[in-house]
Formats: sequence, C-alpha cells, structure tokens
Amino acid sequence: MIAFAPRLYSALVLSVEEWKALVLACMKSSDITKFSKRVVKMVGKVSSLDDLNRWIALAMNIWNATPQPDRGGKTPFEISLEYDNQSDD
Repeated sequence: MIAFAPRLYSALVLSVEEWKALVLACMKSSDITKFSKRVVKMVGKVSSLDDLNRWIALAMNIWNATPQPDRGGKTPFEISLEYDNQSDD
C-alpha cells in the first residue's frame, strides 16, 4: 500500500458516483488534461514530485476503471484486456 503524507485529503474522498460524474464531465472537454488538473487542485500542495505522481497515478486508475460511454460502457481497462486477449490468438 502507498503511504501518503499524514495530512488529510478530504477533498479526494468522493463516492463512486461522484468520481464517475467527474470523469464523464471531463471527457466532454477538449482539454485532455482537465481531469488531472482537477485532481491536482483537489490534492493541493504536495511535499514532493513523487507525492504528486502518486496522486496522478491514483487519478489515472480511477479514470481507467470508470465505464465510459464512448467505449460502449466499458472501461479502458476492459478494452485493453480485450485487445491483449486478441493479440494472444
């Protein structure tokens, strides 16, 4: 498990539905960094670049685990797995 600074990151405590709504809202933007920027703003000041990278990795995991309409309701992880399975044939 990744250990983060002892500071509370209460702005990041969202329900699954709230994270999903944030992902879907950011998908509609032409700014491909909108989701990452929103997460960085929620995190606030960090003590190191490594901490920031951990938070961005968490955000990307949330993005990739969220079912997305433009992918037929599948997650990017599911699409990747399907592609990998086709490549094995």
